[in-house]
Amino acid sequence: MWLKLFFSLWLVQCILAVPAPETDKTWIVEKACSDVTTNTLLKNHDDPTCRSYIYCYVANESATPLIKNCKADEYFDSTLKLCSSKVPNECSGEPTEPTESPVNKTTIKTSDSCQDVTKSTLMQNKNDSTCRSYIYCYVSNGSVTALIRNCLTNQYFDSALKVCSLTKPDDCS
Repeated sequence: MWLKLFFSLWLVQCILAVPAPETDKTWIVEKACSDVTTNTLLKNHDDPTCRSYIYCYVANESATPLIKNCKADEYFDSTLKLCSSKVPNECSGEPTEPTESPVNKTTIKTSDSCQDVTKSTLMQNKNDSTCRSYIYCYVSNGSVTALIRNCLTNQYFDSALKVCSLTKPDDCS
């Protein structure tokens, strides 16, 4: 009996000593709509000015994140889920460089890829024949920044849909 009690207590202590699995806290556009079941608008965490937002478009039980821009002099309010003339408290309202998370982003020359862009958008990375990365053209008050981002593991950038998906496009190696 004492042996069972000792073993049970030892087992409980071992279970409690196992650390909880780490979760990925990095915010990326591709995951923004992962838990969405209906069309909705979400805050674009890459835009500290709140001049853009994420539109989660749901079709065939799959959500596609699309980066949309508010009209000039409007800001996205994540509580009201709309653009308005009032700058939300958590937003700078001023044009700045997009916030950088520590992984999967590299800044490139704007002139190489986003020269004709007037709104924030995703574009094919023509220097990546594998289609595992794409270019995020970030526009704020007429200033354009181009960032290279990687798709999630086993995903490929679809230039027609402007999203990463499990389907490898035919023109990718």
